[in-house]
Amino acid sequence: AASLALAGAASAQVPLASTSSADAPLPVCEPTALAPYLCSPAEIALVEEKKRGSDCNFASVSQGCAPGFFGRPALSSTTYECCAGYYCPALVSCTIPCSPGGFCPHATTLIASGENDTCMPYTVDPVFMDGARVQASRAVPAGDVWLCGGAATDFPCASGSYCPAADTEIPCPAGHFCRAGTTAPHKCPILCFCPARTKRPRLGFLFVIVGLGSIAIGIALLRVYYRIRDWRREIRDRAHKLAAEQLPAIPSINPDFGTSSSVSDANSDFDGYWRESDTPRESLLGLSQRSALETRQYTLHLCYTDVSVQLEGSEKVVLRGVSGRFFPGRLTAIMGGSGAGKTTLLNALTGRSKAYAKRSGAVTINGVPVSDLHLYSGDVGFVPQDDVMLTELTVMELFRFNAHMRLPKTYGPQKIRNTSRAVLDLMGLMPHRHQVVGDVEKRGLSGGQRKRVNIGMELVSDPLALFLDEPTSGLDSSSSQDIGRCLQEIAAAGVLVVAVIHQPRYEVFKLFDDVVILAQGGRVAYHGPTAFALDYFSRLGFTCPNRTNPADFILDVVSGSPPEGSFSPTEDFNPPLSALTEALADRWDEFGRDFVTEATKDAYADVAERFPEETAPYQPRDQLGALKQCIVFTYRALVQQTRGTAVLLDCALVLVACVTLGILYSNNTLIQVPQSNYIMSLCMGLIGIQSSLRHFGGERIVYFREANAGLSKLSYFMGKNIAHIPWILFAPFLFTALFYFIAAPRAPFEKTYVVLLTIQWSCSGLGYITSLLFRPHVAQLAGVVFGLLANMFAGFVMTMQQMDNISKLCRVFYQISYARWALESLWINEAKEFSPVFDDQVEQKYEFFQYKEDNFMLDQLALLALGFAFRAVALFLMLVKERKKQ
Repeated sequence: AASLALAGAASAQVPLASTSSADAPLPVCEPTALAPYLCSPAEIALVEEKKRGSDCNFASVSQGCAPGFFGRPALSSTTYECCAGYYCPALVSCTIPCSPGGFCPHATTLIASGENDTCMPYTVDPVFMDGARVQASRAVPAGDVWLCGGAATDFPCASGSYCPAADTEIPCPAGHFCRAGTTAPHKCPILCFCPARTKRPRLGFLFVIVGLGSIAIGIALLRVYYRIRDWRREIRDRAHKLAAEQLPAIPSINPDFGTSSSVSDANSDFDGYWRESDTPRESLLGLSQRSALETRQYTLHLCYTDVSVQLEGSEKVVLRGVSGRFFPGRLTAIMGGSGAGKTTLLNALTGRSKAYAKRSGAVTINGVPVSDLHLYSGDVGFVPQDDVMLTELTVMELFRFNAHMRLPKTYGPQKIRNTSRAVLDLMGLMPHRHQVVGDVEKRGLSGGQRKRVNIGMELVSDPLALFLDEPTSGLDSSSSQDIGRCLQEIAAAGVLVVAVIHQPRYEVFKLFDDVVILAQGGRVAYHGPTAFALDYFSRLGFTCPNRTNPADFILDVVSGSPPEGSFSPTEDFNPPLSALTEALADRWDEFGRDFVTEATKDAYADVAERFPEETAPYQPRDQLGALKQCIVFTYRALVQQTRGTAVLLDCALVLVACVTLGILYSNNTLIQVPQSNYIMSLCMGLIGIQSSLRHFGGERIVYFREANAGLSKLSYFMGKNIAHIPWILFAPFLFTALFYFIAAPRAPFEKTYVVLLTIQWSCSGLGYITSLLFRPHVAQLAGVVFGLLANMFAGFVMTMQQMDNISKLCRVFYQISYARWALESLWINEAKEFSPVFDDQVEQKYEFFQYKEDNFMLDQLALLALGFAFRAVALFLMLVKERKKQ
C-alpha cells in the first residue's frame, strides 16, 4: 500500500521500442472486454486534477491504482497490465486510450530486479505488487514482486519515428522527417535532404548552389536592364540633338537697362572696366523658340514698406524699417556683412521667417497687399542655401518630378519633357542629366552642379518669381559666374529674381541689375541699380581704390571698416567711424531713395514698358489634384527604393535573422514554441521599424521645401506609404519562405505569413512615428528601444496577469503592443498542429499565457488597427511638428 501511495509517472523522451512478438495479448484487451474498464469522464477529470479515484482512497487501495496497471475491484479481483495502445494513470483503477500521435507499448521488462530498477521505455519506477493477483502478457510469479506494467501517461511518439497506431512505432524512412508525436512521415522539403530517422529537414549543398545561382541571375538581369536603359537613352538623346541642329539659329537678346554716367573722376579707371561689353546673353525669350520655356505674360512686382523682423522669445530686432521694390526682368542681389539680415529679409518677404520671428510692415504684389507669398506658392520658387534634394534620384528625374507636380495640369507629357530638357540645357546640366545626385557617402555631382540642380528644380516649375539664398556660397569663382549667368537668363524672361550674395567677385557682381545693401543692424544702406552703387557711395565721400573689387569695397564700407584712405568726409556727411553704419542707413532714409529714383528713372522705364505692373487679379495655377500627386509621389518613392544598397541591406538582415532563428529552433519542441515565437516577433518587429525610419525622417527638409511650394502634404504621406507596401509584403514572405526551408515549423505557411505580414504592417507605422519624433542619428536607437519595449509588454517576459497585478496602467501598454497580439497568433497557429497527445501541455500553455484558441482573427484585426493608428499618429506629427517650417 505504501508503494502504491508513492507511485507516480515521470514522463521523458521515448526511445525506439516496439511490442515484442512473443507477448501474448490479454483477453481483457479486446474492445468488448475492455469497455467496462475504460475511465469515465469524471475519472478522466480526476486524472487531470491529480486526484484519487474511489477505488484508490486511503482506506482501501486496489493494485489497479498502480501506474501502468488497471483493474476494478467491483468487476474482478485481478489486476491487469495496461494494454498496448492504452495508458493507465496512477491513483485511478481504469484505463484510457492513447491519443493519436502517442506511443503506449508494454514495458520492455515486466519483472524488475528491484526498486532501483527502471521501467523502460517510460523511465518510471517499478511497483511492488502481489504477483498472484496480476494478469500480464507474460508469466508473473506468485508472491510479492517488483513489476513494470504498461504506459502510465500519454507518451508522444519519439522524434525520428512515426506512430500510425498507439501501439506501433516505425522508424522514419529516408526522404522524410518525423517530429515527436507524428502519426505519418512528412516529405522532405525541396533543396533539403533527410536520411532515415530524420527529426528535421537538413539544408544541403543544393540549397546553397541554388541560392547563389539565384543571386547571380538577379545581378545579371539588373545589368541587362541597365544596359538596355542606357542604350534607349542614347538613341533618344541623338534624336533630340539632330532635331536641334536642324532648327534655324536664334539671335541673341541683350537688353540694356542703363549704365551710370555720373561716376566721379576718382573712379574713372574702374568706370572703364565697368563699361566693357558684357558677354551677350541669350534670354529665355530666345531659348523659348527651341524649348517649352516662354517669356512671362503675367509678371509680379513686389514692393515692401517698413519691414521689421524681431526674433521670437527675444528682444533682438534683425531688420528695422526696410523698404524697397523688386522688378520682373531684373536680377537683384541682397548683400551685406555677416549678421546684417540678408537671409532674414528674403525669408520675411516669402513668409518663411514665421518659423522663428515676428514680421511687421507691409508687402504688396502688383499693388495688392499680402501677408506672405503663400497664395502665390505655385508661381514662386525658393532656392534654399543648402542643396535640399533627394540624392537617390538623377538630375532628369528631379526636374521631371518637379515639372509634373508644379506645372499646370494642362501640360502634356511632351511639354513637360521639353520644359525639363530646356532647363537642363540652360543650367548646363545636359551631360549630367542621367547621373545620380549623390551625397557624402556616394559620390555624384560636384558642388557647382548641385547648386545648378537646386536652382533648376525651381526653374522647371516656370515660376513668376525666384528667390535664392546664397546660391554661390561654397563655389569657386568660375562656378559662381556660371550660376550668375544662369540667373541672368532667367530674369531676362520676365521672372522676378532675387538672390542673397555673399562676397561676390567682380565678374559675378556686375551680372546683377539691382542690389540691396544692408548695413549692420538690419537697415538699408543702398537699394538700386548695381551700376549706380559706387556713384552713390562716392557722393558720400567713399572712393574705391584701384584694382579693388567694388563688391568687397562696398561691404567694407557698410560694415563700418572702409579701407584706409578711402573715406573723405564731406560737408553733409562726416560721421565718426564708430557710428558709420547707422549714419549710412540714416543718410539713405533721408535722401538716398530720391537720388536713386531720379538717377535711374530711365533704366526702370524700360522695365515698366516690357513688364508693366499687372492690374488683372492673380489666378493661381491649376496644378495636379491630390490623387494624381499621390501617384507621382508613389512613383518617386519607388524609384528611391531601387537606388543604393538600403533594400539589399534590409534583405540581408532578414536573411541573417531568419537563418539564425531557423537553426536555433530547427527541432522545435512544444516547450520551445513560445520562445521561438517571441524571438520571431522581436526580429520581424525590429526589421519593420528599422526599415521604415528612412521613409520620413531622412528627407524631412525635402518635405518642408515641397510643402512650402504648395504640394499636397496628404498626397506626400500617402505616396510614401503606398510605395512601402511592396517591401511590407516581401519581407515577411522572404523570412517565412527561408524559415520553412530550415526549420519546417508545424503551422501552415500561409498563416505564418499572414501573422508576420501584420507584424510588418504595424511596426512600419511605429517606425514612421519614430522617424518623425527623432533626428535620424537618434531614431535608430529609439527604434530599437521601442521594439524592445513592445516585446517586454508582450506577455512572455511577464504574463498579462502578472502585469495587471503590478499596475492597471500596464494593461494599456500591452494592449497597444504589437507583440502581445502577434505572440498569441503565432501560438494559436502552432498549437493547432500538435497531435492530440500534446493536448494537456497545449492547454497548460493557453492557461499560463491567457491565450484563447478562437482569437486568431481578433489578433490580426488588432495588428491591422495598430498599423492604421500608428500611421494616423505619424500623419499628425508630420503636419503639426515644426509646422511653421511648412
